[in-house]
Amino acid sequence: MPPCRQTEVSPRFSNGRYGLLVDLRGGAASYVHGDHYAVTRGPNRSYFEVEGDVEIGPGLTVLAAPGHAPGQIAMMVDLPSGAFLLTSDAISRSAEIDEKFAGSWDEQAAIASADRLMRLASQRDAFVIYGHCPEQWPELKKAPEFYR
Repeated sequence: MPPCRQTEVSPRFSNGRYGLLVDLRGGAASYVHGDHYAVTRGPNRSYFEVEGDVEIGPGLTVLAAPGHAPGQIAMMVDLPSGAFLLTSDAISRSAEIDEKFAGSWDEQAAIASADRLMRLASQRDAFVIYGHCPEQWPELKKAPEFYR
């Protein structure tokens, strides 16, 4: 798959709408910030846009989490061993919750999204993987290890 490319934001992604381009056969990538977005596409792939929380495949749910950026998302992944919440930039580090998401596109939306994500994680007893947490990094599995 080619690397992400940065381009101009599509008008359809303004006003907080987001797009997640997903290929259920083996690739996914997209992010939308207010001023730019990146997309990874492979040849012969099928893509679709989603809004709100959407189950895009068995055990894979896209969670709307605006705040860091208008179209911020997180993912809930269900594996046989349990649920995993991938927070991405919605909660980049656990300390960001106490810091009240200072500097986010919409700090109040970021707080509300983080509260909702952590509540969902608690309800599902999910293992939370933060988007950019150096303190968590040593405890995470890395290739060739993986979560089952």
